[in-house]
Amino acid sequence: MSNETQFENKQYDPAQFKAKQFSGGGVAPLSSTCDGFYYANRSDIELIFGQENTKGWADVDNDGNEEKIGARICWALQSAKAYFDDMLNNGPYAVPFAVPYPPQIVIENARYAGCALYDSRGVTDTDGEGRALDSLSQQRKKTEAFIVRVLANQTQLYGLDGAKNTPGVYNEPIIEPIIPT
Repeated sequence: MSNETQFENKQYDPAQFKAKQFSGGGVAPLSSTCDGFYYANRSDIELIFGQENTKGWADVDNDGNEEKIGARICWALQSAKAYFDDMLNNGPYAVPFAVPYPPQIVIENARYAGCALYDSRGVTDTDGEGRALDSLSQQRKKTEAFIVRVLANQTQLYGLDGAKNTPGVYNEPIIEPIIPT
């Protein structure tokens, strides 16, 4: 465990981000103000954007009140889950997803939640056509592109077997006997 780092009761090893090995997900409570379960959790957001950024973006009153910060992060995670459930509703997978959540859903949900927290800080720039741009524009585009790929059935969610959302199981191919004629 020499490469592991502790993030709020979750062991994180950078090697886990090699696709199917990631075990994150919103199965741990965020704070006393957070009810329910989400696809990601606070530490997932912090792994992508950093602890200080996450806390700063969630502290919209700039008073350092941990309860309000926790509630704001909970709101962002709830918003992300609702967005994903809505966007993927008519896709190839049944939503809401069941535990354990596909790692791509956890990661992209955390990315979306972080962007939602950042958005409360305001837009810093616009592109040539007047559309809002900020330092997280590329993060947002990654999440949107992921959703498009899932809906187009171009991305297999790890651990799930198609629309059944059952754990993937390798089945031996059925081989018909060749009967000489």
